[in-house]
Amino acid sequence: METHLDMCPDCRVMSIAPIAISGAALENLPPLPVTDLVHDYARATIESGKQQKPVPTKPANPNTILRASLVEYVGGDIDAVK
Repeated sequence: METHLDMCPDCRVMSIAPIAISGAALENLPPLPVTDLVHDYARATIESGKQQKPVPTKPANPNTILRASLVEYVGGDIDAVK
């Protein structure tokens, strides 16, 4: 899907529109108070020092004509396309 959206501007616009609309709707909602349970969980997580490890990404190859998502899908550059 990601590769298709990279290559298809019409579908990319269609996929972005609902995100923009929902984001605008969320911005107009009144804020909710943070419950003690949520506050305690957040504090415990911060104090524990546990951090999520970032997902490693493959560096982009400047010598390829394909986009990174398509290179990953195909398993290589244009020569890997069968």
